[in-house]
Amino acid sequence: MNDLLAILPELAVTLTAAVVLVVDLAVKGPGRLRALSLVALAGLLVAGIAARPGVIVTPYTAFNGFVVVDEFTQFFRVLFIVLAFIAVLAAEEYSARRQLPYAELIATLLFSTLGAMTIALSGDLITLFVGLELMTIPVYVLAGMQRRNPFSNEAALKYFLLGAFSTAILLYGFAWLYGLTGSTELRGIAAGLASTGLTGPVLVALALVTVGLSFKAAVVPFHQWTPDAYDGAPTPVTAFMSVAPKAAAFAAILRLVGVALQPLQIDWTVAFAVLAALTMTLGNVVALAQPSVKRMLAYSSIAHTGYIAAGVAAAQAGPQAWAGVLFYAFAYGLMNIGAFAALMVLDTEGTRGAALDDLRGLARRAPWPALAFTVLLISLTGLPPTVGFWAKVFVFLPALDAGLGWLAVIMALNAALAAYYYLRVVVYMYMLDPEGAVPDLAPARLVGAAVGLTAIASIVLGIWTDPLYSWAVSAAAPILR
Repeated sequence: MNDLLAILPELAVTLTAAVVLVVDLAVKGPGRLRALSLVALAGLLVAGIAARPGVIVTPYTAFNGFVVVDEFTQFFRVLFIVLAFIAVLAAEEYSARRQLPYAELIATLLFSTLGAMTIALSGDLITLFVGLELMTIPVYVLAGMQRRNPFSNEAALKYFLLGAFSTAILLYGFAWLYGLTGSTELRGIAAGLASTGLTGPVLVALALVTVGLSFKAAVVPFHQWTPDAYDGAPTPVTAFMSVAPKAAAFAAILRLVGVALQPLQIDWTVAFAVLAALTMTLGNVVALAQPSVKRMLAYSSIAHTGYIAAGVAAAQAGPQAWAGVLFYAFAYGLMNIGAFAALMVLDTEGTRGAALDDLRGLARRAPWPALAFTVLLISLTGLPPTVGFWAKVFVFLPALDAGLGWLAVIMALNAALAAYYYLRVVVYMYMLDPEGAVPDLAPARLVGAAVGLTAIASIVLGIWTDPLYSWAVSAAAPILR
């Protein structure tokens, strides 16, 4: 019973997904989609209450060490539940307009959320791998949910092929770690590596694990699937897959490098610093040239991966480095899911979202969604008084403290690049008149609520930052012991 209580939020999400499918069979008529949304949102609220901060007084393990429940687990549980809640809120009207199988979409999204939550509570390589696969396989399905659209099919196929490739590499790395240390338990691996140090076989294992997880997080040069997958997937799916799997990948990275690979800290911090610099630079430079707002946001999400990886690389600065990673993951999740959801205000054809020219004069046609989108873009840029500003500060300062001044300079230059393409969208919405035909406005009350909530959260957390940052500090502590 104690083991089951340890995974109560995960059980709530699983039960919600099953109930959604049952309700889809039982309820017919025009109120079916709303009933499905209400069931999903209510289930996520129950899971969120079960995973609320402060429930865990002291960390504990369950299922013979396969599951670890601590403040780190709770932090990511709440993050994934919040992201799933916003994604469900934004998906109903789009699904009705595009005739997507809504119950299947919601259930699949909830199963992916379950996988992400499983990653956060993993205390063993086996649990970690099961969580990664439970998270990513449903997202392959979600990307191709708009089955008659060739771009959606392309997105699903590319994501699946490269995802399967990265999974094989990661699993091979896990096998090497087990062979070298004789343990799949994270702290057991750390004990084994402490006695062997950095040998040739250990270096191979480290390289395989880094490459495999870099694919999951879309780190350059392992990002090739990201732009096409985000661009071709249905927009509600893109909003979810741009944030939840990325946050889950970094939860896996922190569990692995902070616990299992901690004895090799000097070696993997250098690798992450180089990858961070490459990732943020390529993401921002390519985003500059994108005429599609959805594709621009896809490349900018790669750049944000670089900023988060910079926090991982600054581990030598102490607990504040990984607290910054957690804070950035939470802030990025809110900002980016809201920004992608804002594109659903326009009724564009296909899955590829709005072009810049489609946003001309949007502020006059839809003032409130345009204002919320502007707040989110300012937050993604990293300007005060938004949460995006503090997110960048909390990874920038640890990089300086860790002696990575060159990486901090690259971060500052990339922030200037990002300001250009984010604020260019604001110029199109507020300062340019429409030219020719522009997309109609879609019925989007729930989408507007999702975008508005994320915009308000970006401002509130930017002004009232201490509670979230303090929670991030306490959540980072268990993996630094």
